[in-house]
Amino acid sequence: MHLNNDINWFSLAGLLLDMIGVVLLFFNGLPSPIDEAQDSLLISSRLTEKMEKSIRIKAKAGLVCIFCGFILQGVGVIFSN
Repeated sequence: MHLNNDINWFSLAGLLLDMIGVVLLFFNGLPSPIDEAQDSLLISSRLTEKMEKSIRIKAKAGLVCIFCGFILQGVGVIFSN
């Protein structure tokens, strides 16, 4: 097996960001655009406000990672040999 030395670092970085984003979303779920007043009905009463905020931040960070990963992969494709 021979490794290719012409690694497209943009595509590789994009893929890694996509993977991180998917893991974050898997464990935290997608952020919901539901009104704050209705929010308490959907989220378990076991979660504190601090825990809810942490979950929302991680979920949004996951979406940002996936979006940035796609952009980096696109740049990698555009500027490849």
